[in-house]
Amino acid sequence: MPSPGFTSSLGYLPFRERYPKVVIEMLVSERTSNLVEEGIDLAIRNGTLADSSLVARKIGESAIIAVASGDYLERKGGQRDPASSTATTA
Repeated sequence: MPSPGFTSSLGYLPFRERYPKVVIEMLVSERTSNLVEEGIDLAIRNGTLADSSLVARKIGESAIIAVASGDYLERKGGQRDPASSTATTA
């Protein structure tokens, strides 16, 4: 079952009720997939499209929010200001 964010923001449940025989497989990845080679019918991407042969339609906007647990902040130095942070891995 796709995530709650997916189900609420994209109307997954009403779609599922209307088209019960359609199978939805959701893949989440940071890499850009070759949609044709991988047999993907629909992709939701964030940012500018590099391939101008794709048909694109804006379906919404999203914000990037930086979050961290207290334990993580303690391990990494407790930075509280995102502007002073540098990219790091867990």
